Amino acid sequence: MQAVKRTKEKAARDERLAGHIGKFDWVSCRFVILPVNGNSHWSFLAVENPLQGGIIRLYHVNSATEAHDTANVFSLMQCFHASPTKPQQQNSVDCGIYLLYFIEKISTAIMKDRPHTLRGSMDKLRSDKFNVENYRALLHQRIIRAANVANKKSKIL
Repeated sequence: MQAVKRTKEKAARDERLAGHIGKFDWVSCRFVILPVNGNSHWSFLAVENPLQGGIIRLYHVNSATEAHDTANVFSLMQCFHASPTKPQQQNSVDCGIYLLYFIEKISTAIMKDRPHTLRGSMDKLRSDKFNVENYRALLHQRIIRAANVANKKSKIL
């Protein structure tokens, strides 16, 4: 009975998601960033030219190469570029922080530079002197700031 209920809930959720996805103009996107989860670890794919014709490149940006084997992530795909981060995470809990940091870094570069391809810049984009504790603190500050703004807006209404 529980399995049937979960199946119906998942089907309804999938249908809602498909409705939202269908409203988006995917053809106009040169790049798409997709979070990937498996084995309690987060990494992400930067997909280049997803629906624009020509060569599609997939970059697997991963903070713990032992947790997500790129070969497994791309086992059904033929074209990919593995992009482990530098530095690699030192524990089993910081992957989400790495994911957010490198998504922000890569998406900011895409918006700023409007590159035709990530091919020549991915090494630079996935490597730097990233400090997980500093970025965690920055995220915390952003959340507090957003909560304060939301609180002020709700008082006005």
